[in-house]
Amino acid sequence: MKKYIETGSATLLGILMIIFGLNKFLGFIAVEPPDDPIAQQFMGAMFSSYLYAIVGIVEIIGGVLLFIPKLRLLGWMLQGVIIFNIVVFHIAHDFIGNGIWLVPTIFYVLLSLSQIKKVNSILKHDQIYTSNNITKRTLGIFILCVICSFSSSAQDNFQSFKVENSIIVEQNAEKVWILISDFKNLPKLVPDVVKDTKVIGKGIYATWNILLHNNTIVKEDMTYFNTESMELMYVMTKTPMPLQNYLAIQKVIKLNDKQSKVSFTTYYNALPQNETKLSTTFDAFQNKFLNNIKNNL
Repeated sequence: MKKYIETGSATLLGILMIIFGLNKFLGFIAVEPPDDPIAQQFMGAMFSSYLYAIVGIVEIIGGVLLFIPKLRLLGWMLQGVIIFNIVVFHIAHDFIGNGIWLVPTIFYVLLSLSQIKKVNSILKHDQIYTSNNITKRTLGIFILCVICSFSSSAQDNFQSFKVENSIIVEQNAEKVWILISDFKNLPKLVPDVVKDTKVIGKGIYATWNILLHNNTIVKEDMTYFNTESMELMYVMTKTPMPLQNYLAIQKVIKLNDKQSKVSFTTYYNALPQNETKLSTTFDAFQNKFLNNIKNNL
């Protein structure tokens, strides 16, 4: 019975983690942003850095190792770092969320019942495991991964900031959504800032380069796109501005058949001495964007 639980939980966890890992590169499952602003910034930081890709690679490799009995312990340890961070994130910022995070957590706990015994055997130098060099070294890898999961890069006193604006538009919400969700319309919505926009892909797969009037280029990637809720989220991956972890959320709310509300929220990290200029810049950009919606419908 214990063998079936180990094999079953390892197989199901492996499948889930491989899917989650591949999704970070292919984007076939939309990642809904949490309601908590701090959690949104955290996700934006991940999406706009190498960390998102590294997590995806670890999920895929760890998931594959779970299918190999001799390397299952290593896969369990690698996934332990991922599961630990997922659980802590949801407990701290998004306790229930969409509930999907509970599924791999349950499978991981079931798999742990057998893997912890193997770890105990290694620590006690049982003959069964001392002869297996690959298994013995997994403890060192696990400790290294845990240390990395707790460590964070220095932010040079960067602080988190938020700029938010909204507007009521006398227009059908669906028409407003079509306008703002197509980033080819940026030159129309902020003509004195944006000179041209080149968009590649659509929806969650979209990425675009923005040519500003000062001849600098800003690159942004879509990270969430939901037509039903009329909400999108994107990150800035290249910019000449002195900031980090830029995340923007735009949402259209239907008030009635002829009236809608559009909100534009920006999160970013910056040094305090740059905050006044950056917040003024983003506030002006958001207001121009929102006010020009009326002129382009």
